[in-house]
Amino acid sequence: MMKTPLDLSKYHPVVIEGMGSYDPRDPSLVAGNIHQSLLKHWEQRHQQVKKPFLVITQGDPISEKGIAAITRNVADLLNVQRGLICLDTKTHAQYADRYNVTLELQYSQLTKSLEVK
Repeated sequence: MMKTPLDLSKYHPVVIEGMGSYDPRDPSLVAGNIHQSLLKHWEQRHQQVKKPFLVITQGDPISEKGIAAITRNVADLLNVQRGLICLDTKTHAQYADRYNVTLELQYSQLTKSLEVK
């Protein structure tokens, strides 16, 4: 598994943010809507993305509802892997959903890589 911010540069990240397991919506329907919106967005802009997509998720634990379930579904619909960004606490990373995750970073690693030098 890749673990440096430089590894992220090999991908076109698709960042999906959302509510945790308390989200009452059906994750399959939400993921389907996101999937269709992404396809429409890329088609309308005639974007030819040269790097593979990577769905970025925020480290929530596995759940039947909420962002963990939604990002799983979106990645499956796009037929791509996921990247995981966890807060810098042991418990956040410990319980994070790692389904189909190929890249994992801590939040501090990501923010440090964005600092202007």
